[in-house]
Amino acid sequence: EGDINAQDAIDLNSTTLGLRLVAAAGNCVHGTGSLATGVTTTTVTNTAIKTGALILFMPTGANFLARDPYVSAIVDATSFTITHLNQANTPSFEYWIINPVS
Repeated sequence: EGDINAQDAIDLNSTTLGLRLVAAAGNCVHGTGSLATGVTTTTVTNTAIKTGALILFMPTGANFLARDPYVSAIVDATSFTITHLNQANTPSFEYWIINPVS
């Protein structure tokens, strides 16, 4: 009694993240994209993004994480850039932009 097992910890972390997303709902935007092939950057256009935003990714296709993606730039009210390895695949992903509360 009182011990938290691994599944409870996962459920708690998921719940915490869910609550944070709900709290930021007015500042949260969802979208989809795919990484470009033959290059090392992909630009995702989304005019809702603000400087200082947190961007979360969820792979929806194979090889997304193998491309070692990270957000390398944000252009306020325009886009964000993902830098990644150049491979011959175009893995898809979903993303959530959580803008700072102003």
